[in-house]
Amino acid sequence: MLNIVETSDTHSVRGLISELGKDSTPVHSSEVAIIPGFIDNLEFMDKFTIQDNEPLLTSLIPLDAFIGFTNQSGIQWSEQTYSLLMGKTRIEWAAEKGLFGRILDRIRGFSMIEESHETRYFPIAEIHRPKISGCKAAFSISSEESTDYNFSVKILGFGGGSGAGRSFGRNSIINAIDECLTYCVPVTIRWKVYQNNAQKFIRGDVVDIGDGHEVTPIHVSEDKCGMEVPIVKELGWETRQFRHEKIGGDFTEIIIVSENRESNWKWGFKFLIPTLGETEIGFTGAVKTLKKINYQYELAGNHNYTAYNPPDSMSFYWNWAPET
Repeated sequence: MLNIVETSDTHSVRGLISELGKDSTPVHSSEVAIIPGFIDNLEFMDKFTIQDNEPLLTSLIPLDAFIGFTNQSGIQWSEQTYSLLMGKTRIEWAAEKGLFGRILDRIRGFSMIEESHETRYFPIAEIHRPKISGCKAAFSISSEESTDYNFSVKILGFGGGSGAGRSFGRNSIINAIDECLTYCVPVTIRWKVYQNNAQKFIRGDVVDIGDGHEVTPIHVSEDKCGMEVPIVKELGWETRQFRHEKIGGDFTEIIIVSENRESNWKWGFKFLIPTLGETEIGFTGAVKTLKKINYQYELAGNHNYTAYNPPDSMSFYWNWAPET
């Protein structure tokens, strides 16, 4: 749940939003922690010949790891294997028949044929405002001590690749006065292409989550603001309504939103690989706030507003309509 505190102290918070501008200073960060992926675990088992012990193999690599790799790699499997991966076959039976070992033998038949690196900016937070003149939003976090982290970022690899995690302590204030914004961090990815006869799959290892940042506008096609209120309520999202009216001039109410929660993210983009052509890539991960993060909102008068918060989101989105 988001803790919402309304205040009539318009002077102090309005000054915060209008005067401080955009700033994001990395105070400190933890070391990057590598999260082993499916193929890393496979190579580990090969090193210690664990693949000969099917029950142990089953316990070391959960079924969902097989399923995730299968969905991302696009490797074609036998009907028996597909039945296991889709949950139609009991794991105990699969272990008894050595099905896991045969799956891994199939994967071992692929060889790496291409490797490259690139850095992309992954959004980890959003700042939204109603698209009404005079409405503003500000996102602020603060951190001082070397062990005082604001948030942690964890991004899993793609196609059996390794992921990475890192915690950050920052002093940041970001204002949304015109467009809604995303707060992004740089992520370095190592791509590897594997081939076995006519089949290929791509592996993406997250090798670094950088100290830098980038604040970019949210494209209108990806902005969840402006959804109709009946649709939001039908989805069961958390909502909060704010009614305003014009009283002898402009009336501005300021809302301070504080939160301490975890948000799951999906990042998708297209990637061009010479041996594969243009490929659709999707990463998953989580951002967790380790201390309170403040969102300040100024809402212009003469309008009604509905703020709504989808599950696994760290921000409010907005719907608005003229006062009637």
